[in-house]
Amino acid sequence: MFEMSNLHEDSLREYDELELCYSESVSSPGKHREFGGLDTGDDQAALLNPEAKALTQIVQDDVFREFEFRQYIFACQAKLLFKLSRPIEVAARGYAFVVGFSKTLALHENALPFCFREVWVITACLGLIKSTSLHYDDGSVAIDSEKEFYRLQGDLYSLCRVKFMRLAYLIGYGAEIEKSPVNSASLSMLPWPKPATWPSIPHDSSAEIMEKEKMVLQVNSREKLFSIHRKPLPLEPSLLLREANRRRASPGVCPSSSHQHILLYTSDMILPGLTVCCHLHIDEP
Repeated sequence: MFEMSNLHEDSLREYDELELCYSESVSSPGKHREFGGLDTGDDQAALLNPEAKALTQIVQDDVFREFEFRQYIFACQAKLLFKLSRPIEVAARGYAFVVGFSKTLALHENALPFCFREVWVITACLGLIKSTSLHYDDGSVAIDSEKEFYRLQGDLYSLCRVKFMRLAYLIGYGAEIEKSPVNSASLSMLPWPKPATWPSIPHDSSAEIMEKEKMVLQVNSREKLFSIHRKPLPLEPSLLLREANRRRASPGVCPSSSHQHILLYTSDMILPGLTVCCHLHIDEP
């Protein structure tokens, strides 16, 4: 009603209250609710298209499916914010929503298709970047707002990049990823996916798989300046980080805090005779 009357601020306030009420109802104990996300094309984020699915498709037995309905609410909020010429707020809300909803997808990962979460996050970030850029007018904002907008764009690009590397690694292109400290740290702190079923391997692909494994396992040290050789950093999580992620996912562990700090001594030598010691903060978006 408010939106039809062009009362966009009032309409936005109503959607914010609806989101809060729905979040409280989802977190409260009750009857089993179907999560959703199993229809064709659901891995493509619909954060900016409130008409991606009709409400009749989202509602089942008087219960809104969380996967579709939360995206629907955000899409309606973003539509109003664009009408109010507030693309920076769309970017800020969008980044927070993607990070939070990615954690929700992780809770339902064993019921979703393979690499569903990675594809959803990538499409969500790229959609937000494109849409907010089109609506952003750098000639009518203060310098602080401009800095904030480009910082948010950078955060979205960074999150998208990490998930894209993760997706490439999972489908067999890990050898093509540059083994830099940044890439290794980004991928090492991600827990392994837990889909219900892993993709099947064609019966005639044994030779190709063996060749792929040889390529992945082959290590070629690169010569650096001053004749310093550096071992390539591992892209996959170390045993220590796997254990940390396992404990973090286990109920009852570290009840006073949702984060873990782990002291890690790397087995890779950055320089001859120098071992790197660092504190890792395990918290995956």
